[in-house]
Amino acid sequence: MQHLNATVFLLRTCLMEHAEWFRSDRICFVDTYFGHYWSAKYNEFKMVEANKKGEGKPLPTLLWDYYKGAQPEPRPTNKIWGIDIDELYVPFNVKTNHWVALLISLPKRHITVYDSLPHHVKPAELHVLLEPLAVMFPYLMRTLADEETKYMWTLEPFTYDRPIGQEIVPQQTNINDCGVFTMKYIECHALGVEFPQTLCHANIPDIRLKLAGDLYHETGVRGPKERDWAELD
Repeated sequence: MQHLNATVFLLRTCLMEHAEWFRSDRICFVDTYFGHYWSAKYNEFKMVEANKKGEGKPLPTLLWDYYKGAQPEPRPTNKIWGIDIDELYVPFNVKTNHWVALLISLPKRHITVYDSLPHHVKPAELHVLLEPLAVMFPYLMRTLADEETKYMWTLEPFTYDRPIGQEIVPQQTNINDCGVFTMKYIECHALGVEFPQTLCHANIPDIRLKLAGDLYHETGVRGPKERDWAELD
């Protein structure tokens, strides 16, 4: 989880400093905790009856901070969903042991799932796992929108799909690399490039090293302050 969040930070930093690299500046990268909040609070959400306006249900407290761009930290964007942001990229955990990439389109009210091991989650299971997002997302947008824009956000659940096929979404051949695949799906899509067939099991060690190198470069990590680490120059 920490490795995925570190990569989210890297992508968010690159977008803020080099927006021209990306297919749009109206996208944002969300951390792994985001999906956990939705799933953990969904039963509570369902148990509370809505008021006459269809509102009044509880939402996880931190979702307001995500909505207005104050989360995730560090490097918050302070961009508001639906106003400054059209699409969200989310690394999402399913069945506690597998990561997939989500592209959530607010204008289209749609979630696309990029999954490197689709046989691990059957379609019926995927429906249940995505239900918290599909149901609570329109509710969140309607609840937090300004009064003059609430009409734009109906409470109809978001739709979703999961493209399947090695030629469309490269697949892993083991059970260990879903996190790397997830973050590369997000990176490639955000940059506006097709998923390369070189995203494969044989190249995962090199991809991991490249990600580590990019993180060290971006964060300026040089080790403990009490050491000089001159050999890194």
